[in-house]
Amino acid sequence: MTSFSKLFGSNQSQATLDFVDVDPDADIPLFFDPYVFEDISDPFFAKCHVAIKSFFDRLLFLVRANDERKAKEILSYLQEPNELCFGLSSGRPSGRGIGRGQAEDMYESFSQSEAAKSGLLTDLAECELFVTGIGPDKISDIAANIIRRHLITYTQQQCELHGFPLTAGVPSGPLWDEAQLRWTQTYVELPVAKGRPIILVPKKLVRWRGDLSHQHKKYYDHFVLNFLKDQHLNSGGRFVHILKDGSPRVYKTELKEAPQYELSKDFLFRFSRDNPTVLAQYQEAYRLTKGVEVSELEENFDESTFVDTLKRKLKSIPAGTKDANKYHRLMIGILEYLFYPNLAYPVPEQNINEGRKRIDIVYTNTAKSGFWSRIASHHDIPSQYIMVECKNYQSDVANPEFDQLVGRFSANRGRVGILLSRSIDDLDRYLARCKDVTNQSNGYVLALVDSDIDLLLDYASSYRRSQIDEYLENRFRNLLM
Repeated sequence: MTSFSKLFGSNQSQATLDFVDVDPDADIPLFFDPYVFEDISDPFFAKCHVAIKSFFDRLLFLVRANDERKAKEILSYLQEPNELCFGLSSGRPSGRGIGRGQAEDMYESFSQSEAAKSGLLTDLAECELFVTGIGPDKISDIAANIIRRHLITYTQQQCELHGFPLTAGVPSGPLWDEAQLRWTQTYVELPVAKGRPIILVPKKLVRWRGDLSHQHKKYYDHFVLNFLKDQHLNSGGRFVHILKDGSPRVYKTELKEAPQYELSKDFLFRFSRDNPTVLAQYQEAYRLTKGVEVSELEENFDESTFVDTLKRKLKSIPAGTKDANKYHRLMIGILEYLFYPNLAYPVPEQNINEGRKRIDIVYTNTAKSGFWSRIASHHDIPSQYIMVECKNYQSDVANPEFDQLVGRFSANRGRVGILLSRSIDDLDRYLARCKDVTNQSNGYVLALVDSDIDLLLDYASSYRRSQIDEYLENRFRNLLM
């Protein structure tokens, strides 16, 4: 396998990249998980959610209005997004447009669905449960098309971050305009690998196909039948068997064989309409499922060897202006490895204040638990974005460097930053500067040097990631005391 990043001369591991490092010559069986877009606390997910919801609401409106022509028209723009290199092809990806034939099939699926016509179906994620002929593969393709505009922007940002070249004048493919409720097309800048445009996808968005397949059967087996078992145990009836010890028992196999409970998407619709709390329980449990692991994306990934390599690379980079770019790029990868998925979507040297100031790296704080989550939830500190400055200095960073980072803080962006540098000669003075920032109510600076990074890497490689949280929490607590 020759990954996308290696084609552009990068020797990075998947663990140091925010995106899925695909092979342009072969599909990888990853698919979009439609439920992740409902997490609107994540800014990227929220933008995608708006786009998906607007398309799906428009489609359902047309289906319920029996406007077959317009419904088929917006469906006909959907295509297999082979720029992503996702799917099940055994060889080089070759996406096909859905076209009129498949658009008609999809329209028939929605127009004949009781859930779609009734109003129970409100989200793309629920199609696999209630709409015949719409499975995880098709749902993933639909989602990819609708959020293509946002994925292109993300791709451009990642290429700028890592120094991958972009090619101008690449056809964008259909772009959904959620304001105008129509498809548009234009020309954009995208990376081109082996003669084909590539659109990158954040690791957080995807799941393995097996994790997404047959969700309607999982819903039926683990939620619907369990509910029916309890219902019959409480009410009695022919499905209840009395065991020798006098205890009642209801068997799932008998429920499955009963005509009134036979598995079908129309049955799941009727059941969910009458028992909405069971559907809500399933949706909540599904949202808690774990995403794809880095070790699953990279064959023969050895965490200990990987960390040793990172530490050697860090040690080999001399301090000083000449090697500042090498240090900067390495730290992007190290922070990705240490803090993913809590800090995501790194953006390089973002312009702020109308371009008068620049930030080395900006991360979106997407944490649901742990240190990065507690900053906001427990301490009530604005921290939607975490600003990072990398200083490959031969001497201690001083007040101007602290002031530079603090100058990036605001109530909207956040008031928490990471200041990375190589070493500290005067530790007491260094920590005092960090506390001064806090005492002056300017924000919170977590200053980390190579020795801190080495320790955090050791925690990560020895399955002690909870100690990374503890270390950061202690460093943060020192700012408050």
